[in-house]
Amino acid sequence: MKSIYILLLTVSMVFIQGCAKERKAVEEPTPVVDEDRFDETPTPPSGDDTSQGNKVPLTITSTSTMEDYTLRPLNDPQNISIEINLDDFSDGDGKFGGRISISYTDNGNLYSSDQRTTYSGSQYGSSGDAQYNIWFTSGGDQVWHGFFEDAFGAIVVVIDEVIDLGDGGVGDLVGGSVWFKNFGATYAPKPPMTRCWFIRRGPYDCRTFMSGGGVSTTSSVNPNNGGYRKLGNFTGLSKSQAFNE
Repeated sequence: MKSIYILLLTVSMVFIQGCAKERKAVEEPTPVVDEDRFDETPTPPSGDDTSQGNKVPLTITSTSTMEDYTLRPLNDPQNISIEINLDDFSDGDGKFGGRISISYTDNGNLYSSDQRTTYSGSQYGSSGDAQYNIWFTSGGDQVWHGFFEDAFGAIVVVIDEVIDLGDGGVGDLVGGSVWFKNFGATYAPKPPMTRCWFIRRGPYDCRTFMSGGGVSTTSSVNPNNGGYRKLGNFTGLSKSQAFNE
């Protein structure tokens, strides 16, 4: 009887040690990518997302400005880049939506943001949320604007460094700038299914390029009102890959 009791006690101790090791392994943090600028699982911009996009370095205006964008303290951010992955939401009419991601490494960890224009139906016209995301001509030069948002704020992408091919088209490699505006601390609920560039007042209003009381995306090359700040510049972006041409 005593030998059976010792055997059962030994088996119990081995089982407890095994569980403790398994629990310790589960509890050990394994951070790889921290996406704390959005608090929901991203959804593809449309249907089966087979697009590729293009990723290039982003030269930031300053580390303090980058901290304001990331909403976290930074030590020595490296490998800062922007990835642009867009599709035509307007059946060939040139109004593009999709995904913008800004990423960087700091203290050995990779961090990334995720801002989107996601087609949300016809309440904003045939192009959905992307009606301001167009190519246009300003001062004889080709320019592209894009509004994007996440749970924390909005960014505007401006492409204004292009090689004009003389036939209305532009060369494949383009450059531009990124501008951001955070919503700030608020207890106000955000209107459901409404992108911030369609909100007319309150903490979630992220409109810019304002003219005559509304958004006129062709009224200025860079955000000229609305509280946007310049995050940085990029060059060498493949237009054909970023716009999935």
